Amino acid sequence: MAMSKNMWLRKQERCKRQRQRRTKRRQLLAIIVLVAAIAALAALIIIRNADKTDAPTSQTTAETTDISPTLLSPRYTTTLNTDDINLSFFKNSAFLGNSVADTINKYNLVPSCDFYTSVNLDVDNVYSTIIGYSATTAADQLKTKKFNKIFLSFGEREIASGNAYDFADSYESLVEKIKSYQTTSQIYLIAIPPITKSASNAQTYGMTMEKVREYNEEIRNIASDLGVFYINSPSALAGADGYLHDGVSADGINLNRDCSIELLSYISKSSHDPDKIEEDEAETENSETETSTASPSATPRSTATPQSEEPEPTVNVLKDSAINAD
Repeated sequence: MAMSKNMWLRKQERCKRQRQRRTKRRQLLAIIVLVAAIAALAALIIIRNADKTDAPTSQTTAETTDISPTLLSPRYTTTLNTDDINLSFFKNSAFLGNSVADTINKYNLVPSCDFYTSVNLDVDNVYSTIIGYSATTAADQLKTKKFNKIFLSFGEREIASGNAYDFADSYESLVEKIKSYQTTSQIYLIAIPPITKSASNAQTYGMTMEKVREYNEEIRNIASDLGVFYINSPSALAGADGYLHDGVSADGINLNRDCSIELLSYISKSSHDPDKIEEDEAETENSETETSTASPSATPRSTATPQSEEPEPTVNVLKDSAINAD
């Protein structure tokens, strides 16, 4: 059958449209390939530029690192480790107090001890603050069992919020209450640790070394009046200038693990055990009695303590325990 003219024209039109579609597809494909090539080239240029800029950046970082030690104090580290702590000294002991004791608990430096501590604990809220999962307040926790030694740490928060005399009155009342709970325990009052010179100059949290010394003098007097032990922590932690080592902590006040180890080592190795003191005194008296008896002209001395004399309060039992007045 012969194709009519109209049919031929329509066929030609279809072929034309097909050629146009194929041409557009080829053009689109070419554009895609070109864009991909441009993107790859751009990425390569960016990578090469980054490589070129890395060297100066590294050099600048190195230069900054070289300068920084002269601008910033290095982190303080101790030469001691946990083996330098006489753990037997802390057998069946308890810590009650603020961040000083809480840091010791945090790092589990004396695992045989009981801790009733909180960074927010002070001599006033110790009667109302619940510690741990118990429903008992921090102070009343000391009624739960008998301890050989009890270590108290208070004063940092009180410096910022009160005055030394009010603090002393409250602290003395607390110690007397604890003595009534623990009639046979040896009680140790940990002096407020020193702070860094920068923290003192900035009066961080209202604290200065002058105030630390003032409050520690009150703690020392409480120990003397009540016949308990005074632990002069500045002796263990202060540098030659009387301040805490720089680089100990971000705020220059709270102790780090290294300083806690130094404090515990100082307490366990430098303190005089009261039981040992009594033994030494007894041996000294026996020696003096024997010497007196051996001499024909000497009159034997009674070793009994006169009833009219009161025993001297046990205070400053740590070596080098005088508070530095610098």
